[in-house]
Amino acid sequence: MKEETKKEGRLLDALKSIRLQIDSFDKSTTYRKLAELVLIESEERYRTLYEAANDAILLTQGDQIIDCNAKTLEIFGCTKTQLMKGYPGKFSPEFQYDGQLSKLTSQEKIKLALEGFPQFFEWKYCRYDGTPFNAEVSLNRVELSGKSFLQAIVRDITKRKMAEEELQRERQKLQTLLEQAPFGMVLVDINGDYKYMNPRFRELFGYNLNDAPNGRIWMRKAYPEPSYRQNVIAAWKEDIKKKGKQKKIPRTFIVTSKDGNEKIVNFKVVQLEKGGFLVTCEDITDLKRLEDELLNAQKLESIGILAGGIAHDFNNIMAAVMGNISLARSHIYDEENASDRLLEAEKACLRAKDLTQQLLTFSRGGEPVKTTIELKNILREIVGLSIADSRIEYRLQIADRVFPIAADEREIRQVFNCIVSNAREAMPSGGTLSISMENVKENPKDELPFLERDYVRISIEDTGSGIPKNQLQRIFDPYYTTKPLGTKKGMGLGLAICYSIVKKHNGFIDVESSVDSGTKVNIYLPASSTDSNTE
Repeated sequence: MKEETKKEGRLLDALKSIRLQIDSFDKSTTYRKLAELVLIESEERYRTLYEAANDAILLTQGDQIIDCNAKTLEIFGCTKTQLMKGYPGKFSPEFQYDGQLSKLTSQEKIKLALEGFPQFFEWKYCRYDGTPFNAEVSLNRVELSGKSFLQAIVRDITKRKMAEEELQRERQKLQTLLEQAPFGMVLVDINGDYKYMNPRFRELFGYNLNDAPNGRIWMRKAYPEPSYRQNVIAAWKEDIKKKGKQKKIPRTFIVTSKDGNEKIVNFKVVQLEKGGFLVTCEDITDLKRLEDELLNAQKLESIGILAGGIAHDFNNIMAAVMGNISLARSHIYDEENASDRLLEAEKACLRAKDLTQQLLTFSRGGEPVKTTIELKNILREIVGLSIADSRIEYRLQIADRVFPIAADEREIRQVFNCIVSNAREAMPSGGTLSISMENVKENPKDELPFLERDYVRISIEDTGSGIPKNQLQRIFDPYYTTKPLGTKKGMGLGLAICYSIVKKHNGFIDVESSVDSGTKVNIYLPASSTDSNTE
């Protein structure tokens, strides 16, 4: 009985073991089938990605193409058979961008990729019909079934390269415009830092980005006088607050350049869409000077018309007065007191006559009677007489072979007498009067009022008190004077008459001055045409 029970137990154990083996076999088969399904699905997924890729994908071994996707045939413009027969030789030009041979360069890059160093580079390809195109190429080594293959991914970047080249051309055009612009430009970011200055800006003011990296430093250097700087800053703030398409009027400021010279400059600010500002500037110093010249000429013309009429009428009246005084003196020459009074009245009439002569200088009929004269002798005589009883030292420097000029000697003497007299009055305690004379050749590029011809420049410089800047622009205005009015001082006509005389001689007069630094007057008179042409 026991033996039968044992047999039954062993049989049950054997059946159980068989069942376990059967179960294990069923599971492994299921897993294998599942794995096969997953593999098939994965292969389909990657095959879909492979075929749908927007780049050419090639699998090569040596020079042979093992496989490629549909995009490859589209990019190279051929069939698979044509590609496999002609690749790679037919699809690359002989030379690349850098002038290297395509064959040698490709061999080097393939070698590095197969050694495990992925390659990424731009390459010049040809389509099957010979049309060139630009591409980005990625080379990688892949292992399949224990063998090494080369995977090449080729992206057609022809359109992108064309866009980049067009953008580069536009940038070059913009750069050329910025670099060659006739006006200064500076680019300012939203923090007030200067990002770019064009050559004209640097040329105008002498500052570069190292000298003026931001607006704060620029303001201190360009406008060193504190109160004026505050006015400039307030004006800029007002402009920046204007939004939209509201018209912005150019701002005009006096800028101190790096070399200390002051320039009158028009500024205009443009707000950029992405923040920051573009500031443009134009030097109008010469234009302003020409405008002042025109304004002075217009003033003189206006007063000349009035002065001419007044002078003639006044002359007629004074002629009658002087005639009667002279007749009266001839009858009462024995009466000493009466004669003295009449003599003083006669002198006053003579002074009035001299004033009418000055007024006639403004009138239309006061054209100079020109003769050829030597200026150096006239200058020596005038200076010697003017400073004879003063503590003023003078230096006279006359260049060799100075051109003679064609001028009205009486009027030219009047100009030099006036200027030397003003210099003496500016140095009541003594000083130095320096006078120089030389030939110069000027043209419109140097001084706007000039024609291109030979001139004689006479410079008269004193070490006196100087003229304030706010008065310097008005010194040629008729009846404008810094001295007390009266017969012993000035009538405010001296420099206005000088200006008128020099202009009528087709010359130019310019004054440079600053307080406590003295005054320098430059007079340019045209050289006599006969002599200047023979030099």
